[in-house]
Amino acid sequence: MATSEKIGARLDNWHSGRSGHPWETAQWEVVKKDLRVIAATLLPDGGHVIIIDHAALRGLPFHIALAPKWTVSYASDWSAIEAVIGANGLAPSRPKLGVLHAPRSNETVAVREALHASAVRMLHLAKDKGLEVDEAKPGSADADAFRRLLETTDLMKVLCHGQVSREDHQVVLVVDHEHRSPPGYSFGVTLKTTQGHRFGRDELAKQRIASRTIFLGACSGGVMSVGGLDERTTFASLLAQAGTKSVVAPRWKIDAELALPVLDDALSRFIDGMPLAKAVSIASEKAMQRGVPAWQAYAFVIEGAWI
Repeated sequence: MATSEKIGARLDNWHSGRSGHPWETAQWEVVKKDLRVIAATLLPDGGHVIIIDHAALRGLPFHIALAPKWTVSYASDWSAIEAVIGANGLAPSRPKLGVLHAPRSNETVAVREALHASAVRMLHLAKDKGLEVDEAKPGSADADAFRRLLETTDLMKVLCHGQVSREDHQVVLVVDHEHRSPPGYSFGVTLKTTQGHRFGRDELAKQRIASRTIFLGACSGGVMSVGGLDERTTFASLLAQAGTKSVVAPRWKIDAELALPVLDDALSRFIDGMPLAKAVSIASEKAMQRGVPAWQAYAFVIEGAWI
């Protein structure tokens, strides 16, 4: 627990200008070694490992410990594992695509350009593959547009900011509201006057139809939140009842300029027919080869179906 808290605190404050990696601790090296020994015993030739997630262990990058020999996905509990096994390999061959793009009002030039470039890559991918695509552009990328895309697309990419509650680790996506961009100040959506920009657990509770596969380009979009009676929820678990089978999301905060090309590479490979876990794994390895720091190259994790 102490190791997870230490690494989690580092991840919350890490930036790409720092040398090394946030998980460089002696305790983590022991965990990593033991985990690889267990995996080698059970899956000597490689394969796929599912980690049952826990909010107290959110700082531990199990998927990095096992890469690249083993691919990894996360699950909130045993019942989630049973559900996704039956969903593996059933993605449509010609999915309808959707992209929601909601930069903040005071976005830096670098981040604004990274979000825009990722949205454009989605449009170009759809054109190259002859696939239908629906886009919610800045200014109209609000909660209603989010729901529309969830209900009418097979694969959706979300490009916005994510904020994590300090109380229960609930992740809230920050979207447009009444044709206005999200507020630029930290935790702005916690104020009464700006809560229309929120899109999180409470807003998703009544969702009944959702995209089969979702790629989340929002900081900490893959974090688990814990509610009353130890109820563990993620975007994947919330949307599973509405039809979502897989969510690819960052397990911690991301630098858009470094991480979004990794997400886009994985998405493109998946569209080309590559199993999702392999697509994410290869995209991460390729990013490392380009010099992207490991904490950004391996920021994205899978929850749900991995094929």
